Amino acid sequence: MTKIYFKNAQVQKVVVEVTEEVAAGLKETRNAIWANDAYEDYYRDRELSGNLNDKDAEFGNDDSNPEMMMVAAEDIADRRAKLLAALKELTPKQLRLVKMLKAGMSVTEIAARLNCSKPTISKMKKAIQKIFESFL
Repeated sequence: MTKIYFKNAQVQKVVVEVTEEVAAGLKETRNAIWANDAYEDYYRDRELSGNLNDKDAEFGNDDSNPEMMMVAAEDIADRRAKLLAALKELTPKQLRLVKMLKAGMSVTEIAARLNCSKPTISKMKKAIQKIFESFL
């Protein structure tokens, strides 16, 4: 007879005695699950490097990888270029609306300041969103 260990719902260690055959089958099953588990690399790399920050641990990326840093920088530059192109398409009134929205003003506050109705401001917002969506 062989002892095997489990953790119950209260995360307490539970010991069960089983035959050698059952223990060997359980070991094979656990190894197969671990080998196919997507978290294997995460735990192995974390143990080996030990220097991942919270962001890296959560998303499984390593900021020290130069290639990934370059790809991220290119992605940011591409998004910035698209955003600037979209901003150039806006009319002065739309641009003023974007600035007010960025400042945290509500639709009601913006409508009062621009002397127009809330539905008009909502329509302007939708038009601006379409412009941004066409570029992004």
